[in-house]
Amino acid sequence: MDIEEILLCPVPEDPRIPGTPVGRVGSVGLAKLTRRVPTMGAVLSYKGRQAYVDGRPVEHAVLAEALLRAVVAAANRLWGDLWVAPLVTVTRLGQRTAQRDRIIKYGLPTPVLRLLGSAAYVDHPRAVGYQLLAVATVWDEMGGDDEEHHRSGVLSHSDQEDLDRRLHGVLRAAHGLVEEIREETDRARRIRLGLETES
Repeated sequence: MDIEEILLCPVPEDPRIPGTPVGRVGSVGLAKLTRRVPTMGAVLSYKGRQAYVDGRPVEHAVLAEALLRAVVAAANRLWGDLWVAPLVTVTRLGQRTAQRDRIIKYGLPTPVLRLLGSAAYVDHPRAVGYQLLAVATVWDEMGGDDEEHHRSGVLSHSDQEDLDRRLHGVLRAAHGLVEEIREETDRARRIRLGLETES
């Protein structure tokens, strides 16, 4: 029997559950509507490529369709309908790996499922999605053409500090630009309504 519904979301570690928990299975409709992390429902976990539901192994084919819907739902919360490119940038998955037909056939690596479930349930998931993309973009720009950097994906302590500085600069610049354009837009609206005159 196929699994109908999966919700990628944070799940506490449980020594009785093999592998890494990535979400809940079953009646998760209310959690999807309220956008609250569910505390009930069977736990979906992975150990390597093997899926488990409440500790019982299940074949990928049994949950493939539901897993795709769960991936799309979580990714949509982070990046909207055009989520494939941001997911590839953030995770360094191959472009082909993130295509729907491949997810149906093979699923996604456990860390990617866990990332999607965790990020989709923080406050302001769309903002977090954009921040994930910003971090990954700046991180990759720091590496430039450094093949070792791209292979390892690991930053030294000084590179981490540099990344933090650059990201703070990006956030300050973005904050200033949004503040400026919103002030200009609001002023133009007030002029249009006759509440203010052009100087």
